[in-house]
Amino acid sequence: MKLGTGLVFFVASVVLAVGGLNIAPAGAASFQRIGIMVEPGVISGVHAVSADGSTVVGGHVGQAFRWTSSEGVVFLPDGGGLNPWEAKAVSADGSVIVGFASPGGLFGNFQPFRWTAATGTLPLGTFPGVFTIEANGVTNDGNVIVGGNKYCCLGSTAQAWSWDESSGYMGLGFLPGAQSLRSNAWGISGDGSVVVGDSLGPNGEEAFRWIESDGMVGLGFLPGAQFLNSRAAAISNDGTVIIGSSGSPLGAGIEPFRWTESSGMVGLGLLPGALRGRAEAVTGDGTVIVGRMEFNNIDPEVREAFIWKDSLGLRNLKELLVSDFGLDLTGWTLTEATGISADGLTIVGNGINPSGLREAWIAKLGSDFVVIDGCETDVPNQLVDNHHTISDLILQCAAGVRNHGQFVSCVAHLTNGLKKAKMISGKDKGAIMRCAGQAAIP
Repeated sequence: MKLGTGLVFFVASVVLAVGGLNIAPAGAASFQRIGIMVEPGVISGVHAVSADGSTVVGGHVGQAFRWTSSEGVVFLPDGGGLNPWEAKAVSADGSVIVGFASPGGLFGNFQPFRWTAATGTLPLGTFPGVFTIEANGVTNDGNVIVGGNKYCCLGSTAQAWSWDESSGYMGLGFLPGAQSLRSNAWGISGDGSVVVGDSLGPNGEEAFRWIESDGMVGLGFLPGAQFLNSRAAAISNDGTVIIGSSGSPLGAGIEPFRWTESSGMVGLGLLPGALRGRAEAVTGDGTVIVGRMEFNNIDPEVREAFIWKDSLGLRNLKELLVSDFGLDLTGWTLTEATGISADGLTIVGNGINPSGLREAWIAKLGSDFVVIDGCETDVPNQLVDNHHTISDLILQCAAGVRNHGQFVSCVAHLTNGLKKAKMISGKDKGAIMRCAGQAAIP
């Protein structure tokens, strides 16, 4: 494709060898099935992915597992008389996995476990006064674990907790004014300073944030909620962005939200036709959120995974993977996205495969958006011809100029051609030019 006189196409490998250029290189997007298939409705699926995108964890019919591209699915071994039932969270590098296990593989009386390659599966014991508990989150280094009661009504109390090897269990308490004592921790920041979850409060079940200095503080509900119910599901690496779901005036009354201290709780909306939505995971910097939309009150499989980014808004994840990244997902229904890596380039979840079986999946987005010298344009890094992406061509501009003005002029020439070919919009061109103008290139 000719984009304009004077624009020279270099071989990509030569261009990428030029040193000192901070432009994200091309990386092909991919979609891969995890390989475990069951009939819809059977308990099986992935729950999380490590921050570096290397390790996926989940459970399959009462057996916790981890998945890596080199080893595939590996079931976690028994340990301490317990059978690992579900793996719920994983450390940043994939070396520590936590979840819940059962004695002798029997259903009930669950206890949290911590797994590493060196120690195997280690049971953490039970929280005092609680019959059955599970681990739901873990810090980047794998040393602090949080969780709560596996079932709401089997213990005298159901309290959110944290655990570390030196101190053991510590109860995180409850929101003040609750008529009954029930709380659950679902996530923890990378450094362990902030815990999120839900607790019964004076107005119903409410999302909370816990920090040591303030204790447990409720986050409230979305304005105009049909009923007062909210849950914080995950948190950014530094603890400043919290995501989850809340009662809402939309649909059947459940909407995903994003919370910061400055903005409070802000709804993300619903996909067309959705009755409710739930946010499940967030990137390290809190800018990208994934989860699921539910379209049927009866059939739990009638769901679709979503992705949200401030600059892009709410998108159907499958549609984005097909239209923006060129992936072939014929016959697949992506029912939910349950995890996302810290950089947002790896997303995992569950779906219905072309054979009609429930199966977990992993999507690698490669260099998903054009990035120039650290400036994110939010423009999909699509192929321009059979060999070059937009980022490749911008790299060529950077490699072949003597000063910054020539670089900006070359990028302007390139984006004019892309816009004329209807590959990018005027807004996309403006975003690329803004980043090019700010870049310290050459």
